[in-house]
Amino acid sequence: MVDTINKFEKRNGIVKMNQLKRGVFFVLITVIMVQQMPIIKDVLYDQIRIGLYICFGIFSILSVFQINTITNRKFFVYFGFTIIYTILLYIISKVFGDGYNNIFELLVPFGILLCSFCTDFNAEQLGKILLWQILMSVLLGISSIFYYGEGFTIASRYFLRSKNQIGPLLGISAIITGAWIINEKQFGIKGANIIVRIGIFILLLLSILVIRNRAGLLGVFITLLFVLIIECKLKINIKNILIIQTVLLALIVFFLVGAFDGIIDMIYKSFFLNYNITDLNSISAGRIHGYKSSLEFIKQYPVLGELGARISISNTPHNYILNKWLNCGVIGSLPIILFYLYLWFFAFKSINNSNKTIGFNLPIWVLLFSLIVSMFEYTYPYGPGTSQFIVWFLLGQHHRFHNRHTQSVSNEF
Repeated sequence: MVDTINKFEKRNGIVKMNQLKRGVFFVLITVIMVQQMPIIKDVLYDQIRIGLYICFGIFSILSVFQINTITNRKFFVYFGFTIIYTILLYIISKVFGDGYNNIFELLVPFGILLCSFCTDFNAEQLGKILLWQILMSVLLGISSIFYYGEGFTIASRYFLRSKNQIGPLLGISAIITGAWIINEKQFGIKGANIIVRIGIFILLLLSILVIRNRAGLLGVFITLLFVLIIECKLKINIKNILIIQTVLLALIVFFLVGAFDGIIDMIYKSFFLNYNITDLNSISAGRIHGYKSSLEFIKQYPVLGELGARISISNTPHNYILNKWLNCGVIGSLPIILFYLYLWFFAFKSINNSNKTIGFNLPIWVLLFSLIVSMFEYTYPYGPGTSQFIVWFLLGQHHRFHNRHTQSVSNEF
């Protein structure tokens, strides 16, 4: 009888703790979104960021006490070793001079991943928190383009200085909404009207277009193409062939009569307005020149890059691998690059196995989006700041979901 009471009290305590942690996640997501809102961002951004880091730090330390439940997952082990290496690199660089300073680059996402893995969400609870993220993103996008810009109009110059902080939030929400449109089963909330979902997606896409977050826009298009191919498991039969042919024919007719001219013009201006389309360096906003300069420097200092040379170049390569090679050298950054490549491997392996497993692919789609953008923005897939929060939060839920499934299968035998 006493054992039964103790088990009940323990279980009740776990339930209450999970409720508290879910509430903390809800508050943190809200604060992250509010932090980027017009006026608030201009006045309280730094103060809110410090508060967020303190909260994440406390939350992460509390989650470490459940470390035994994750040591059997390779993803966490590889991530942990990479963090240990970056800390050692930071210490060594400080001993011998002012060097590697990106110590929080991996710590923040790992803390989010750990906290998420140690918090239980069912499908409906997860759906609600993602819906809140999406709605806050819509509010953030619309308020930003009307407060700082001229509404749904492509400006000749970039008007939003923080587009690289806001872009990830809008892009990730667009991926989640797009996946929700394509496959409702990927989202824990059912019954939402398809027109409403499409409307939300259009508002997010328009916001990304207007702020001209080109890398994010490209990432959304490529990722949703993968989602469409993988999630839409259409059977090859006469009915589906006729449907596809009808849709394609309708699109061709609309295109010929100019129905898409406004959309095409908007996309073209978002990507190429004020750029020389015959000059690749101009289109890339000087990135090609930065890549060339970085590669020349890396050839001269391949072991430790700027860290060993004690000098730096003025150009910053907007590519994750090149940036790390420049900062720490090909040899010095090897463990960091290996884990980054492992993230690509993990994403495509998960996509390939999606037909064989339980099929919770939403975290993989947001990770893939972030990895694609990392080819053009060096802070991805870990930053900037807490802008990648949902990526690592969903990956934590992905691992928890699969860990629970694996345990239930093993218990059956």
